[in-house]
Amino acid sequence: MPIPSELLTLAKSRRFWTDFFWITETVRHGYPELADCRVELPLPDGSRMLLLLDKALCYFSLQFAAPGSEPIEIAWDDQAHWHPDVLQWRELEAICRFSVIRDPEISHPGILLLLLQRFAPICVGDDVDRIVALLETAWRRLDLFSANEIRELIERTDARDAEFSWQREESTGNWYLTQERDIRGRGKALYTLRTPKGAFPFSVWRAAFEAVEAELHVRGDSERAPEPGTVQLRQSHLLNLTLPLQDSQRPLPTAAGYFFRNTLARLFESRGMGTANSSGAHSQKSADGTYVTTEEFYSVQLKGDLIVGLRLMRESLWWAKYPSTTMLRSGYADTIQLTLFRQMRVVFLKRWTCFPFMELQQHTP
Repeated sequence: MPIPSELLTLAKSRRFWTDFFWITETVRHGYPELADCRVELPLPDGSRMLLLLDKALCYFSLQFAAPGSEPIEIAWDDQAHWHPDVLQWRELEAICRFSVIRDPEISHPGILLLLLQRFAPICVGDDVDRIVALLETAWRRLDLFSANEIRELIERTDARDAEFSWQREESTGNWYLTQERDIRGRGKALYTLRTPKGAFPFSVWRAAFEAVEAELHVRGDSERAPEPGTVQLRQSHLLNLTLPLQDSQRPLPTAAGYFFRNTLARLFESRGMGTANSSGAHSQKSADGTYVTTEEFYSVQLKGDLIVGLRLMRESLWWAKYPSTTMLRSGYADTIQLTLFRQMRVVFLKRWTCFPFMELQQHTP
């Protein structure tokens, strides 16, 4: 069986999956039954792919072993120095289909697809409708999450806003991952070993994948259209907020950052609109030799309607009396004016009472 029985049992638990994707913090003692857990996937040419987990669910290693060779790490995911981006979706789907042939006790799309999806970003040019339908089917079969939660889980895999794309090298036929341009501050960065100048085992990997496709063809296992999906992925917007704690007109207490993290971020999360996290701070030395924090920085990810998210953010900052020098940027360049103390107009929103909003003003300096 490619998936250990202990892992199959845990996969029936909602908490396992939220821990697996770091949505919740792993329980205090972790999952002792996953110590040295290995999901081993033999391939038809004698090669193997392996997924290694630890009991704390803090490090995931994807390894590949050519025929007669020891496994080498081709990707890993952690919360420090991750390099998870490695699989094309057509490769992942083919490997899952072949694994089902070897072990009919598992299904596709199912748990194996969900375990490996963190290594297969959805890229520009991918068949997004097919990918989303596969993932939606796999999540629905677990019967653990609501429709909105399933959408958010799938969106974690979507890297199109970060401009991930696959390129084929004509001279070798190798496929490698690229990021079209430097978008630091606008979305997640590409971290992959699958590059033309890297140490990725292109030739043996290509041979293994071709063997998988050939075996599927021989067995008459053609690609089937997945069940129609209902999930529509939303656009992701990454913003950077600067809180000036030492503004000359309206200095902020040190609790200002705490308020932002623990009210606005939770408000976004509760409405399924995104999240906000601390990304750094500046400080300076005062006359008595101590250091005083002058600015705090936050990364804000909004999903879906940007205008609604910006209005909600601005009004939260306005009610808390943040200074007009509070700065919001799209990435690190395009400034979005908050106009926190200009004249406001009153509108009515569904499910809200009378609520003051201001017109958006955006410019590029």
